[in-house]
Amino acid sequence: MAATAPAPAALPSALRLLAAAPHRLLFFVGACNVLLAMGWWTLWLSAARWLDRPALARRHYLPVGLVLFGGQLLVLVGLWGHPRLIVAGLLLTTAGWAAGWTMLLDVLRRAGKSPRVDGEAG
Repeated sequence: MAATAPAPAALPSALRLLAAAPHRLLFFVGACNVLLAMGWWTLWLSAARWLDRPALARRHYLPVGLVLFGGQLLVLVGLWGHPRLIVAGLLLTTAGWAAGWTMLLDVLRRAGKSPRVDGEAG
C-alpha cells in the first residue's frame, strides 16, 4: 500500500496544539534553540585540535562524564523530597567539574599555554 501525504489540516492542528497553553510554544522554541546550539557546537568541536596535543584517553573523560551525570541524577531524585540526595548530587557534580578542569588545565600546562579569555593577547 502506498503511503499518502498527511492531510493539509494536520499542520494547523499541530500549531493549534502548541498554542493551546502559554508555555507550550515557548518550551518548544527553547528546546529547538538548545538542539540547534548543541548541533552547531558539535560540528564546531569535531574539527578542533586547538593545542596540537594528543586527544585525551577514555580513562580521562569517561569518569568525569559519569560523575557529572550521576550528580545530576542525584539532584533530580533529591528534588522529590530527599534533600540529602541534593547535597550529595551537588558534591558529586562539583567533584566532576574539578576533575575535568584539572585534566584540561594539565593539557594546557603540557602544551606550554596558559588559560586566557578570548580576545586577550597570549
